[in-house]
Amino acid sequence: MIHRKTVLLMFGLVILSVLVGCGSAAGAQKPFRDMQASDVASAAVRLLPPGITIPIEDTDALVRLLRKAAVAALSAPISDTLSGQNVIFELDLADGSHKEIQVFSPYMVIDGVSYKAEYRPCEALNSYANRLMEKYR
Repeated sequence: MIHRKTVLLMFGLVILSVLVGCGSAAGAQKPFRDMQASDVASAAVRLLPPGITIPIEDTDALVRLLRKAAVAALSAPISDTLSGQNVIFELDLADGSHKEIQVFSPYMVIDGVSYKAEYRPCEALNSYANRLMEKYR
């Protein structure tokens, strides 16, 4: 006969494994966590609407925000029917490669791959882009 404590312990272990599994299933990762400002040769941001492109001179600020961005893979691409502002960061890196990062809160599209993203870092990137637009005008 199984003791009640054994059953409770087994139940607790099952619950713990489910919770741990859910956390890792989300698969959140920070794709830019190791990026440094020196990695960026040049950068610009496109805002749609209003349809303008702004050069970014302070890559330190941009990289600090990108390092905080956390994403998880989506099973399907984001819909073309989303409404609102799309912010597209274009980075030419020091190694000669190019990155395109679309921020459409709470989604990010990095080099054509769609991700679900954490809301706050997305909003911080959107706010940063809109502050640049206000200074640019």
